[in-house]
Amino acid sequence: MQEEKENMKSNKRASRRDNMKKQMSSEKKKDRRQILEEKHYPITWEIVDNEICITDYFNKKLSKDHDVYQHELSFIQEEISSMRFSGEICCI
Repeated sequence: MQEEKENMKSNKRASRRDNMKKQMSSEKKKDRRQILEEKHYPITWEIVDNEICITDYFNKKLSKDHDVYQHELSFIQEEISSMRFSGEICCI
């Protein structure tokens, strides 16, 4: 009985490893940047109530902790320092 439980655990671990390998393989085909770009770009940004508001291609407002928001924040801050208060970013 104990041996059967250990075999089951071993099989589950092997199955998880196989799934992880498949997932990693598919992720290598498209890097993270390309996935984000396809999913969200072009994006638009503007200043609303003294906050940077970023909206993606599907008109979805991105949260401050979103990867795209974090990635583009420094570029947008540079634009603001150049007295540009809205714009569009076409790609990463």
